[in-house]
Amino acid sequence: MRFFATPRHLVEAIAEEAQPQGCEVVERDGRVFLIINVDCECGTASVTEIDLTAVAERVWGRAACGITHIEPGTETDGEILCWQDEDLCSRCHERLNDQLVQDAARYRHIRNRQFRAVDIAAGGVFAGIVHANLIIGGEDLDRAIDAEMGADVPAVEPLERRLAKCLAECVDTPLLTGKDEPGGFNTPLDIRLGFFRPDLSERAADLLEEAGI
Repeated sequence: MRFFATPRHLVEAIAEEAQPQGCEVVERDGRVFLIINVDCECGTASVTEIDLTAVAERVWGRAACGITHIEPGTETDGEILCWQDEDLCSRCHERLNDQLVQDAARYRHIRNRQFRAVDIAAGGVFAGIVHANLIIGGEDLDRAIDAEMGADVPAVEPLERRLAKCLAECVDTPLLTGKDEPGGFNTPLDIRLGFFRPDLSERAADLLEEAGI
């Protein structure tokens, strides 16, 4: 996690991240502006100017307490105020920790969502891969985000497809193999799940067809 001592440091960090993306950073009258040029398909171009100084000041006002010195014994809301980490006071540290807990809860909600046909039909917020037109969750979502953030993630089929293949093997793999009685055709007889539970076998076949396997 990066810490910023002043709003100016925050402005410089935003500008540093924006420039490699092709954005222009200019300074006028003591304020820093971000210039974004976007070429349109029609041959024209649009120019957007963002006042980074104003953005940083607003963020700073909401996220930082502005404390630069703490007298021994100072209290806030009944708690002793102290330096928690570098230039971060204990009150801001607690606030940031609460935000991390909220962010983790939000991610868990999206990560653990069911995305069966009935769930998607009911609507709501889901995570997915845009170009693949694919809704994902669980460990598939973890790997996709890790890869997007630059981590070296081994290529693994989506969990849904791996489960479908496992189900196909459960249905198709013989449970028992026998032979005809003496004098018969002596042809091996494969006994599968459908012999004992045809209803389960039919349900599995419908699910596999829905999964495209």
